[in-house]
Amino acid sequence: MGQEVDKHHFHKHDFSLFKHNLRVETELLHYHFARHTLSKRSAIAGFELEACLINRAGQPSAGNKALVQQCRRSEQQSANKEASPEVSAELSLFNLEINTRPQSFHGDALDDIHAQLRQRWQFCQIEAQKLDMNLLLIGILPSLTPAHLTMDNMSPLKRYQALNEQVLRLRRGKPLHIDIDGIQHLISEHANVMIEAATTSFQIHWQVMPATAHRYYNAMLIASAPLVSASANSPLLFGKTLWQESRIPLFEQSIAVNDGSPGNRLARVTFGSAYTEQSLLECFDENLAEYAVMLPSVSDSDPAQLKHLQLHNGTVWRWLRPIVGFDNDGTPHLRLEQRICPAGPTLIDSVANAALLFGLSFVLAESDQRPEHKLDFSRTRNNFYSCARHGLQSSIDWIDGKQHKLPDLFRQQLLPMAKEGLSSLNCSGFEPYLAIIAERVASGRNGAWWQLEHFRRHQNLTKLTLDYYQQQISDRPVHSWSL
Repeated sequence: MGQEVDKHHFHKHDFSLFKHNLRVETELLHYHFARHTLSKRSAIAGFELEACLINRAGQPSAGNKALVQQCRRSEQQSANKEASPEVSAELSLFNLEINTRPQSFHGDALDDIHAQLRQRWQFCQIEAQKLDMNLLLIGILPSLTPAHLTMDNMSPLKRYQALNEQVLRLRRGKPLHIDIDGIQHLISEHANVMIEAATTSFQIHWQVMPATAHRYYNAMLIASAPLVSASANSPLLFGKTLWQESRIPLFEQSIAVNDGSPGNRLARVTFGSAYTEQSLLECFDENLAEYAVMLPSVSDSDPAQLKHLQLHNGTVWRWLRPIVGFDNDGTPHLRLEQRICPAGPTLIDSVANAALLFGLSFVLAESDQRPEHKLDFSRTRNNFYSCARHGLQSSIDWIDGKQHKLPDLFRQQLLPMAKEGLSSLNCSGFEPYLAIIAERVASGRNGAWWQLEHFRRHQNLTKLTLDYYQQQISDRPVHSWSL
């Protein structure tokens, strides 16, 4: 959804012309696969970090437009361009996105990634404080209320207005119905898509070789369950204690244009419908065949730029999204965007989550015996939703044919696999990051645990938000946070 559109009202002709262009570009992607003209560069990492803007009272602050402008002014005056991040507005005025530059993943990559994130985060934090705001990394802001989720707080970009109109069109004007049954039960109705703005994430990108991209796609799907359990940081919404990672059902229901159950192939936000068998083309063919055009913004660009394919792909929110991008020399490439991690609790926690994902996925993808042949897709999907609901207290089916309690599985198999994978990727200095995951798992203290325990003790969402912020600015991993 990073592409801006030129208007937000569309006509029947727009839809038919866009669909024609989408078919042409999907065929062009087939050509690239058949002729082996996709980029062979791989093991390149990139990140998108979403944040909430809060005021000194811990409430949402609708100031992302001013902050983006402030950051750009300061960037022009800065001698250190590397410290100046690419920042952009998100759906709501109280959300912001910070992007990192793509980075080859070897050597001291994890330390470099942490340093880059910290440098760019501090840049934005300083600029926000000039405007009497702070940035907060958290999956769902505890102090958020339905009163904040109005059209008045929608960022004034045409793509967001268009998204709202098209979701409501596909729903025939029916309000969005949120129904999350967790520790408590939340039922809430919303007249627009602003409820999606309640969720913020840490999106992990991994550029892959075309020949093995489908293996990495399947591996990252299998790794999704342990990853979401360890990284869970969204247990509260509107004062209700729900899932450990409540972003998962909330986002799925916030852009629901059909009555599909979780994982239904027609759902716009989905875990997917199946593993890939031969190539990532299967996902793009599914996009064309199974998903109605949502944002028919027709471009007169060269079809080789794949603008329509990219925009349509951006309106299918797979939790693991395959992406066609371009190298600096214009060669199209494939990468995978893992979207399940929430923002926070800290930058070092986020890098630890990425280390776990990269190491574990490498071993699963490069295994001589394909793990997706040992764990069918339905069990992988069930693992994911169980871990989103129960976090580190889950038990899951695994590729050894057995069911395991997650702490045991982490200790006995997952962390050793992640270590093996990072070593094979020639990544040094990963031990402190995997140690963070090990301590988090052993103590049971992920971000969701800390928030729930704080709320149990104090029963105050504003205090929770402000105390969380004070802990976060230390950049100490969440398992070591005090209450």
